Amino acid sequence: MKRIGIVTSGGEVNFRPNFVVPELVAKEVARAGGLPIILPYLEEPDESVYDLLSGIIFLGGDDVLPFHYGEDPEAQAGPYDIQRDCFEINLVHEAQKRQIPILGIGRGMQIINVALGGSLNQSIVSKILHHRPEGTKKNPLHRIQILPGRLYEIFGGELIVNSYHSQSIKTLGKDLVVSARSIDGVIEAIEGSGILGVQFQPELFEHNDRFILLFESFVESLKR
Repeated sequence: MKRIGIVTSGGEVNFRPNFVVPELVAKEVARAGGLPIILPYLEEPDESVYDLLSGIIFLGGDDVLPFHYGEDPEAQAGPYDIQRDCFEINLVHEAQKRQIPILGIGRGMQIINVALGGSLNQSIVSKILHHRPEGTKKNPLHRIQILPGRLYEIFGGELIVNSYHSQSIKTLGKDLVVSARSIDGVIEAIEGSGILGVQFQPELFEHNDRFILLFESFVESLKR
């Protein structure tokens, strides 16, 4: 069975810090035929961890600290988690060096882009509502146009997705290409060698069998 590392986010319950993996992501990975492995960002993984992993998934969470791409934080941006940023950036580099495929979801797509030298728009200005209010995140919000590539092979040329991101990719990281945009031009997916990133949250459509195809395609693409 393919072992998929899922990087945690941070959180606090009853004043106790916790590492968190969304249940729906773990369920979708398992439903796609993978074995979810939780990767807390407490410290750098032991070298042996990389030998165990078939692939790695980076998930949503806080904004990426702009210092990582040479900018100062804007007033409306944040919050940030510096420890998580550094852990994930190093993990992207290690995954690329060891040829471990990676999937980025939401912030996960953004941190991959930043790790590879790209930058972000700290605040999206658009007539389309990209940052949807709480309680409506499972609902489709806008169309994305998909360009030829891996994502196109999975979904075809158009998809209606959910959306609740206040930031977006500004400049692309090294060897990355745009594979989808929303109708206002915001980058909604990227691809590279061993890399696929999407801005929407496919796990929230757990009752829509079309979106499980993203996880199935990722698991099926893994070679070990």
